[in-house]
Amino acid sequence: MIVLAAGLAIAFGVWVIALGPAWMRRTADAGGHWALAGIIYLAGPINVLIQLTYPNGADPQGLGLLLARANTVASWSLGAVALVSALRQPRRGRTALTAALLFFYACLVLSSAFGYQPEPPKEEYFITPLLVVPFVLHGGYRWSWLADVLRKALRAIVIFSLASVLLLPSVAYDQECCREIFGIERVQGVTGHPNTLAILACFLVILELRGGRLLWTLPPLLAMLLAQSTTGWVALTLGLLVLAGRLGSTTRIAAFALALGGLVLAASDPNVVNDFLPPDFWTFTGRTTIWQAALHGFFLSPVFGYGPNLLDDQYRSVYLGSFDAAAQAHNQFVQTLGSTGIVGGASLVALLVAVYATSVRAAGRTGGLSLALALALSARLLSEIPLTPQGSTATLLLVVAVVGIAAAGAPEPPPRGRGAVPVRGPMRRPGATPLVVPTGGAVGVRTRAAR
Repeated sequence: MIVLAAGLAIAFGVWVIALGPAWMRRTADAGGHWALAGIIYLAGPINVLIQLTYPNGADPQGLGLLLARANTVASWSLGAVALVSALRQPRRGRTALTAALLFFYACLVLSSAFGYQPEPPKEEYFITPLLVVPFVLHGGYRWSWLADVLRKALRAIVIFSLASVLLLPSVAYDQECCREIFGIERVQGVTGHPNTLAILACFLVILELRGGRLLWTLPPLLAMLLAQSTTGWVALTLGLLVLAGRLGSTTRIAAFALALGGLVLAASDPNVVNDFLPPDFWTFTGRTTIWQAALHGFFLSPVFGYGPNLLDDQYRSVYLGSFDAAAQAHNQFVQTLGSTGIVGGASLVALLVAVYATSVRAAGRTGGLSLALALALSARLLSEIPLTPQGSTATLLLVVAVVGIAAAGAPEPPPRGRGAVPVRGPMRRPGATPLVVPTGGAVGVRTRAAR
């Protein structure tokens, strides 16, 4: 193991020395920052490939554990570099969104100390902010560059997942779910869960429709179909409602044809609709039971919540009995209230307000992309906990896509003290027309003789 670790370290060092500088220059020329790109690739395609080394989806061991720790160290190192770079080249007017993010993450730490069952805060509570906040603060990248990097990362995950159906069927299918569509079990690909694959594919479709390639919408749509996630389709529908008026004629025709085909299929065989809906659809596939159990943590400590151990083995044995498949509340609002109480709930509301306000401001420049992604993430909040820190994982791409594109796409306020004023006073000579010059710096005398 030591030899393998040394070999990986040497290989990484050679890459950094030989190709790193060229990659940095190329990223800067494209309108981005190399550390931000590295965070995305480590959390996305590289992380899902590392998870393939885990034994049957269990906790990593041996080589898998070594790679996972290396990924974590590399990620927070890049986060630190990106944060320092962001402080040197900040983006103006992002104070509210930054403060809301920090408030949300800080409430998790407060709950760890003052919750009903205090525990040391999880590592992810510190790593995740270090990876997310630089995307809000950094003023050295364009939103279109970030969208392009996210497309590449998500394309890789989707292609890996579809390929795993043929190459790694033992990994590709969700072995714990009995739902099928057209006789095909739910596909999770290399992401670890069908719902995760579906929302990542959903974001890819939205990104492709806004600045990408129409042909590249086919693989993620196929992945969503095989993942059989109702939330994924709801998220995509919300995103498309925003983009509908901004899409090209070819895209609108393709979407209309797809919708018409679905209606014809449903009319020809009404049972097809049931195939797309999971069992117990109106109870959110049993999630209402989990929500009730998770809210017990809130009532035990309404101010700071239960703490980071909400819905752990001990908690589930008391409030969920034999239901052992709910390590989290499967709802961001319930999870936040149960684990961090009223304080955390307030921070979540503040964060969502800041995200939507920034997304709306950025909608004009991004062609609606910022708002479409924010709405898609909102659908995810109803069934999963994407905002709860999970470190360098594929879920991070969802948060980065929403806050990063909104932050980079929203217009910046003008610098303080800058405006346009004419030159007055003794510096103006008779018969000259004053030029308008900016304030806030050294003001020289510039005149243009009147004709």
